[in-house]
Amino acid sequence: NSTVAYYLYIRSGLPLIKLGEEAQKVRDYYLKLIADGEWKELSILDKAYIAMALKKMKLDNTHILEDLSKYAVKNKTLGYYFPNAVLPIRGAIYCEVSAHSLLLRLYTRNETYDYLANGLMQWLMLQRKNQAWSANAATLDATWAISDYCQSLPRSSEWGGMRVISSAKLGTQIPLGSLIDVSKVENDPKAEILTVKKTGSGTLFVDIMYSYKLPLKQITKADNGFNITRRLYRFVNGKYAEVNSETVFNVGDRVLAKYFIQNSENRSYVRVKALRSGALEPENNISGYKNGYYREVRKSHNNYFFYLMPEGSTTIDEYFTVWYSGQFNDGFVGVQSLYEPTSNGNTTTYTMGINNM
Repeated sequence: NSTVAYYLYIRSGLPLIKLGEEAQKVRDYYLKLIADGEWKELSILDKAYIAMALKKMKLDNTHILEDLSKYAVKNKTLGYYFPNAVLPIRGAIYCEVSAHSLLLRLYTRNETYDYLANGLMQWLMLQRKNQAWSANAATLDATWAISDYCQSLPRSSEWGGMRVISSAKLGTQIPLGSLIDVSKVENDPKAEILTVKKTGSGTLFVDIMYSYKLPLKQITKADNGFNITRRLYRFVNGKYAEVNSETVFNVGDRVLAKYFIQNSENRSYVRVKALRSGALEPENNISGYKNGYYREVRKSHNNYFFYLMPEGSTTIDEYFTVWYSGQFNDGFVGVQSLYEPTSNGNTTTYTMGINNM
């Protein structure tokens, strides 16, 4: 069971403390059960504990490594991960990081699974890029595992710098970790292409941000890590019915706005900014915590702040009342990680026609 698996894992890390005669009998009993295949019904994490215990005791764990590798999934963004390594609890990032750190240590220095070790390292670095890790045991586990993996690489491996080359063929050498100011690199104000070339075989994260202003009507849908969609519903005949671009509202209508967010990775410090037309007034004007986020009501928009927005789907509901007649632009809804600002997305704008009733 889980208790035995974890005990064997912890005990294997204390080789200098000799086992007593009775303790040796207990250990040998469980090792026999493992040899007989009694581990096959355990969870992924418990199998990893047993495999690591066998590795530290210099016993064969090939059969468990092979079984575990079948659960590895190629991440859509980068690397490999085990989606079922821990319970899918929204917001529980630290146990996920610790579990994958253990799995990385397990597959490091195993030529058969070089691809998996490299993929796990990349996935952990991706989580570090998107999440605010604090000074705790999980961060230490990840640092240890990644450092151990890097030390296992051949010394000839190149992790060298990168060169930024603009469309105007201007080359500028920059140190790793520096911010790239496009306005300084580009010498052609009309150019729209910026090419980044990396030297060396190592994995690097490169973020390029370019800010500009557009009139509301010219804003088009965009997504980079986030995909966000807005749908409006009007309360008619006792229920909410979805509207379209041809719908004309009336003063006094109740409107439900649904913001559907698809997030490709777990991300820290996420803000959803929902602009609204001057004709709409939130039914609840009091800011406060709700459903895992902080809702802030402003004069022209609402903000929704998430400490952590998990991978997958998130939906936000907001209720409004129509107060004024005329033609109004409802603006767009944007989502962005304030921790890693290059992860963002936005909807298009929406024009509301409202009759005076």
